[in-house]
Amino acid sequence: MNLISTLNGQSTVTKETIAEEINTILERCDRIAMSEYRDEKEAAISHNTTCPSCRKSSNVVDKIRNVQGVANIVKEFWGTDEINFKILTQEVNHCNDCGHEWKKFKTRYVTGTEIVRVAFRYLVANFNAENSIHPDSMRYQVLMVFNDMHAETIYKLYKGHVKFLKSDVKSKINLSVLRKHYTSI
Repeated sequence: MNLISTLNGQSTVTKETIAEEINTILERCDRIAMSEYRDEKEAAISHNTTCPSCRKSSNVVDKIRNVQGVANIVKEFWGTDEINFKILTQEVNHCNDCGHEWKKFKTRYVTGTEIVRVAFRYLVANFNAENSIHPDSMRYQVLMVFNDMHAETIYKLYKGHVKFLKSDVKSKINLSVLRKHYTSI
């Protein structure tokens, strides 16, 4: 190690504080992800068990139907015939009372790391925003994962996720900007 890195290095207490705060941020993001997944599952259950046409939920079954067929036929005068055929199937719900079919609700699991990346996008948008965010909004909840954290912690977490972020987010986050909005260690 050279002299400059030795003098500018972080103490072990600072490193432990940053590690604890990163774990706290990741736990908060996991809690948000679990609540999002729970909401998605509830929406899927209500969508898949109640017929939107007759509003009955007692006689709904799963069904697979053939939706589209695509055929490409190329016929040459002296050559061979070429036929490409493709049938797409789709999962649907079917009501046995009225015969109505509708698409199944697709649930997508949101991970804590995706919430961290969204939080960095919201953080940049919040730096540029002039008005405040409503406390009941999802954006406010996601931004609260950085509440009471130090700028160096957020920057270290940012460095771990920088390759997955968009270029406009990458260009707006640096340690000096974070120190203007968050306390430093």
